Amino acid sequence: MKIKTDALNTQPSFKPWFAKQDAERLNAKWRPTYTPKQQAEAQKAVDLLDTAYAAKGIHINFRKKFIAVKVDHPIKRDKLFAATAEALFAEKGYTKAVSTQGIIYRIPR
Repeated sequence: MKIKTDALNTQPSFKPWFAKQDAERLNAKWRPTYTPKQQAEAQKAVDLLDTAYAAKGIHINFRKKFIAVKVDHPIKRDKLFAATAEALFAEKGYTKAVSTQGIIYRIPR
C-alpha cells in the first residue's frame, strides 16, 4: 500500500523565533485533547522515523485535526526501513506532506 503524499509550498519564516513560539503555544493548546494512546502512537512514529532517517530533528506537533510528526531536513539512513515504515503508516491511514524543509507525517485524529 502506498502512502498518500502532498507537496507543500512553504517558505521558511523570516522570524523563526516567533514561529517557534507560536508552534509551542498551539502544541500546548492541543496536546491535552489527545489520549495517551494517541500520543504514544506519535512517539512510535518518531522512533521509527529516527531509525529510518538522519535529520536535524524529528518533532511532534499536536494540531486540531491531526498530529504532525516532522522530519526536519531528512537524509535516508536505511532505504528499505524507510519504505517499510511508510507502508506501515499507509496501512494506519497516515498521510505524508513534503516540502523543502522536510517531511511531515500526519496522524489523523
